[in-house]
Amino acid sequence: MKKSNVLILGGYGGVGKSLARLMLKETDVELIIAGRREEKAREFAGVLSKEYSGNRVTSRYADASDSSSMAAAFREVDILMITGKP
Repeated sequence: MKKSNVLILGGYGGVGKSLARLMLKETDVELIIAGRREEKAREFAGVLSKEYSGNRVTSRYADASDSSSMAAAFREVDILMITGKP
């Protein structure tokens, strides 16, 4: 059975960090940390990869003011969680 790909938009903020850790601890999903600050998303994805085994965390750039970045970020995503500011 294919694992679900879950994208957390705003995944490196306070709520996003807690949600990401909970998802990795309690499920077997493939997690994508995304936001408009690509470096922060990549950095936090690296932290999670060290904390949780299985190579299940990646990062993506996603900026709501850039529709092409949003379209690219949502490719092959099964579940979207938005934790950033509206």
